[in-house]
Amino acid sequence: MTKILFVCKGNTCRSPMAEFVMRELLRQAGLGDSVEVASAGCQAAEGKDITGGTRTTLERYGIPFETHRSAQFTAADYDTCDYIVGIDQSNVDGILQIAGEDPGGKVHLLMEFTGDARDVNDPFATKDYDKTYEDILAGCTALLKRLQTA
Repeated sequence: MTKILFVCKGNTCRSPMAEFVMRELLRQAGLGDSVEVASAGCQAAEGKDITGGTRTTLERYGIPFETHRSAQFTAADYDTCDYIVGIDQSNVDGILQIAGEDPGGKVHLLMEFTGDARDVNDPFATKDYDKTYEDILAGCTALLKRLQTA
């Protein structure tokens, strides 16, 4: 089974949004049982649920979600995951700081899968959850295509 872990800073808006979007894309593609998806934070607000803005955005776009409890990314996560996907470059840097190295080439920036390796803006700061959703959908769709061709 392939395991994907999305990572942002606090694990309350972007990475759980990516987790739930990816799960839905996998379900629609008939791959929901062959890929495990989770999320974590480099500086997680441990135990917190998703933000209200994330909840509202997922509801608006018809993305199913469940109660979420933010979790801290750990070095042990590196060993158990196939893809560790940072939502922005500071997250990738945080992942590498925690994990040490990336000998397996598992660490990626979400938008690199689209061919436009850039950050997904933090809606906690921008208040633009729709733009964040659009970027996450594009990144997850591109990652799904990679999984389907692998």
